[in-house]
Amino acid sequence: MKRSVALLCSLLAVALGPVPSTAADPYPIYVVEALTGAASFAGRAQGAAIDALEPVINRSGGINGRPIKFIVKDDESNPQVALQLINQIISTGNPPFILGPSDVASCNAAFPLVAKAGPVLYCLSGAATPIPNSFGFTADVASSDLVIAGIRYFRLKGQTRLALITTNDATGQLYDRAVDAALALPENKGVQVLDREHYSGNDFNVNAQIARIKATDAQYVILGSAGTSTGAALHAIRDLGLQLPIATGNGNASYTQMAQYESFLPPKWYFFSFLCLLPDEVADKQIRAALQTYATALRADGVRPDGLQSSSWDPALIMISALRKFGTNAQPVQLRDYVANLRGFVGANGRYDFPKTPLRGLDDGQAIIGLWDDERHTWVAASKPGGAPLPGR
Repeated sequence: MKRSVALLCSLLAVALGPVPSTAADPYPIYVVEALTGAASFAGRAQGAAIDALEPVINRSGGINGRPIKFIVKDDESNPQVALQLINQIISTGNPPFILGPSDVASCNAAFPLVAKAGPVLYCLSGAATPIPNSFGFTADVASSDLVIAGIRYFRLKGQTRLALITTNDATGQLYDRAVDAALALPENKGVQVLDREHYSGNDFNVNAQIARIKATDAQYVILGSAGTSTGAALHAIRDLGLQLPIATGNGNASYTQMAQYESFLPPKWYFFSFLCLLPDEVADKQIRAALQTYATALRADGVRPDGLQSSSWDPALIMISALRKFGTNAQPVQLRDYVANLRGFVGANGRYDFPKTPLRGLDDGQAIIGLWDDERHTWVAASKPGGAPLPGR
């Protein structure tokens, strides 16, 4: 373990730049996460990554010799609470940036708050939509790009007829738009949505919607939901004997969630996900090294990496690299311009290029399709990065 930690620190020191050794009080980094409530499945995973990262950053020199301290606030999965916390942080701490919130609704509610003057708000939800040319950024491959890669995967397998079932919340609405945008691409000419169904995240019975899907000639189903609402649809899929492949986004790629669903898993469950979920399929040596650093840190902290922790890991590293360049007196505009022009930064989810993909730095080329293996209790790769199918998957 000591060798692993030493290697981890040396890799981060190289990646993030020189770190002169001067003692100082910890530099506070504020994080707003959903540690309770409906989005806590994501917020707790993001919190686990933050917990694992803090000692690693400090062992590798902190911010130019000054240690860091993540200060985490629970927004209870409530956009109103998230806004209150962000306002409190700005008024009392006046930080140049804030990490979070965890979920799409809270992020979208908070972006206008910082749009004109900052601080930089680095949202941790890939489903969020920052305001262009503002102080907002967001983590991960966009949910819309995950859908593009996922539909590409099925189309290249000859499956062009899909059914779509989504929740009525912000996540579900995003999936409706994402599927429409993907089908408008020239590459998806001939792909059809045979049925669209919707349900409330609070519904316990989704049988009627699944029955209508079962009556179609669809070849697979995209389930646009995340967290506990996914379970209701999975129950209906099992109860009605729907045998079609089911595909969901990365928001469900959680070992904790999979354990809860073990008794009613669909026959084939695909995940439109990130490189961190399936590191063995990554050929780029630098990205593989970043993935090893990420996995080693989490496992050293007793966490089994899945698809959720990287949503806070990479944003935290990007902002720390900015602070190592500008120092702890950095201003929001410096950090915003740094991230907006960042190209070539290597994280657990790939090589970032913000000029190419504004606001998040990643595109569908960093998406990958995973298939849940019920016997091995983990995900196996179904595609290469970008969505091209692997043989037999």
